[in-house]
Amino acid sequence: MKQTLMAALFSTCLLVLVTTAMAQELAAQIIGVWKLVDLTRQEVVTGKTDKPYGEKPTGYYIYTRGGHFLWTIVAENRHAPAGAAPTDAERNDLFKTISFGTGTYKIEGDKVVLRYDSSWIQSWTGSERAAEPVISGTKMTVKSASKNPITGMDVFVVRTYEKLE
Repeated sequence: MKQTLMAALFSTCLLVLVTTAMAQELAAQIIGVWKLVDLTRQEVVTGKTDKPYGEKPTGYYIYTRGGHFLWTIVAENRHAPAGAAPTDAERNDLFKTISFGTGTYKIEGDKVVLRYDSSWIQSWTGSERAAEPVISGTKMTVKSASKNPITGMDVFVVRTYEKLE
């Protein structure tokens, strides 16, 4: 009985230490400025993939030491308005080709939990969304579950970044 209790206690301590070490490692690795190099969306039900921001989107993900984040994504081949003030149709097209989010983050094991204080989709503001970044050298791949903002279908979004600093 005593050996079983000691083994369980040892296993629990080991699990806590490993989980803490993983979180600390991710927290140290994630800090910095990351440049977007690819974004692919996959529908959960059909498996169909697309690149909603084109083949070469631009954007950045910034994580600070103080626990804040900021990200932007801009589609390739955006069209400038014809005049100084965009028409409603031009403004609508511009909105569909950009996204952003800001807020705070915390590390929980191998996940980053984002708490949005502003977002391109107002329903995200005030919410928490989890992502699972995988960092290898200067490359970070982030897979997150979401809803397609146009169709409402469940999707996975996979974003790939290169670390700049």
